[in-house]
Amino acid sequence: MHILTYILAAVFVLAGAMKMMQPKTKLEIKMAWVKDLPSWQIKAIGALEALAALALALPLIFDNGLILVPLAATGLVFLMIGAIFTHARIKEIPMIAIPAVLGALAHMRDGPVGAVEHGDAQRLHQRAEGLAPALEGGIQLP
Repeated sequence: MHILTYILAAVFVLAGAMKMMQPKTKLEIKMAWVKDLPSWQIKAIGALEALAALALALPLIFDNGLILVPLAATGLVFLMIGAIFTHARIKEIPMIAIPAVLGALAHMRDGPVGAVEHGDAQRLHQRAEGLAPALEGGIQLP
């Protein structure tokens, strides 16, 4: 399942980077919905896509911060729901398929609220058990 995550993350990083780096006039040629939004909002959408994609893949690569994976997947699902409504509003019905598929893939990865894969959950549990003795004594402040 991690390969799907890496592919999904790559798609969102590239899409987000394109929205952040290209001027609005150049984006308007390829994307009709861009005309209705201010430049800062397009850049913000791109930044959210890229950040969520990194939060989706990096914890799996470094085997740390796995709680970010379902949160990032949920964020991407909400971004894609917004994209579906945007395309529907401007009557770009065939374009609805792209965010619908990407949103479904993000939902499959760890969905809204999602659960991490069994192996990931076991590693999280082991880490928590390892921290338990340190936390039992309380936090000592200097």
